[in-house]
Amino acid sequence: MSSLEVDVFVDEIQPDPNKRINFMYIGALFVPVNKRNELVEQLLKKRCIMSSKWHVDPKLCSNFHKNTDCKRLHYRSDDRIHYTEMGKIGSRKYQIAKSWIEFLIEENNKRGLDLVYFNILGINLNNIDYKKFGGKRSLLPIYSRFFRTTIIGGAKFFFGGDVIIRNIYHDKGAQSKSPNFQRQVPIMLRKGLHIKNSNVIFVDSNHHSYKDNNDLYGASNLLQFIDLILGTVYGNIHAPYNVKTKKGKAKYTLSKLMYPLVWRIIRHPKNKNSSFNYYRRQQIAFFPKEKIENKIKLLSIQERLDNVLEDGNQGYNIIIKLNDLFYTDIPLRIESIGTKYLDTWVKIKANR
Repeated sequence: MSSLEVDVFVDEIQPDPNKRINFMYIGALFVPVNKRNELVEQLLKKRCIMSSKWHVDPKLCSNFHKNTDCKRLHYRSDDRIHYTEMGKIGSRKYQIAKSWIEFLIEENNKRGLDLVYFNILGINLNNIDYKKFGGKRSLLPIYSRFFRTTIIGGAKFFFGGDVIIRNIYHDKGAQSKSPNFQRQVPIMLRKGLHIKNSNVIFVDSNHHSYKDNNDLYGASNLLQFIDLILGTVYGNIHAPYNVKTKKGKAKYTLSKLMYPLVWRIIRHPKNKNSSFNYYRRQQIAFFPKEKIENKIKLLSIQERLDNVLEDGNQGYNIIIKLNDLFYTDIPLRIESIGTKYLDTWVKIKANR
């Protein structure tokens, strides 16, 4: 039996000192190579107002010259979907984002399509000793370490030890300009995974740059998808938006749409019977639960993580292996907004 090949798409959210949010988030979307085209087609289909096949060139669309709305809205439907740049409720950006979240929950999860696997790790920087990650108060060494943790932990938990990572795609950012990141990450990843291309591929999340390159065009849309997932998870946990503004209300509404799934994953991460079908497919965790200098006596944090991530070929959960450091249950600040709506979800049994 041949091993499963997977592509990985990674995005991040850096801490926001202006809003007193001292968490760093890494979100990794895992897509089996044999299902990648299907997932991309599903996402592109949601861009089309006619819910038909999406064409990069609108002139190839059979509806373009027949339907005035199609012709008028095609170019708006081709915008980059980015949570922090979300349009107001009713805008095409908002409508596409909403349809992507509905696809994730109602079609992929509840119908068992098994197209979407994601691992999100929130690093609580209040509890991190920066000296253990390179001696400077720098976020890049921490990001590099937990970039690896997120990918290896997710890949083995979702697919088992025999999984092969084909490519890793990352949204263009500061990491693409860091020689250390580009040099060290491939070395660290090879220690824990069978990986074909250990060089991270940096991609612009604006897919317009890749209309003549199917691989990167699809990768750019998948990076937008994990950006939306990560953004709405972040919106549930920290609720950083101002609901009195049009765009803030849009972010809140999209986050609220994700709330039933987020609530279940962090409150009942091991529920195999949920109709939301997330167990061993979607995971959200946080690290560390307490200041790490209070927990790690003899081994460095690097050695401790290495021991976990390289332990055998079985599919295991890093949360179980380091349950004294990793945790899932965290307050959701969104619950303090619009409680009349959210309380109905809190009361729902987790196995429904």
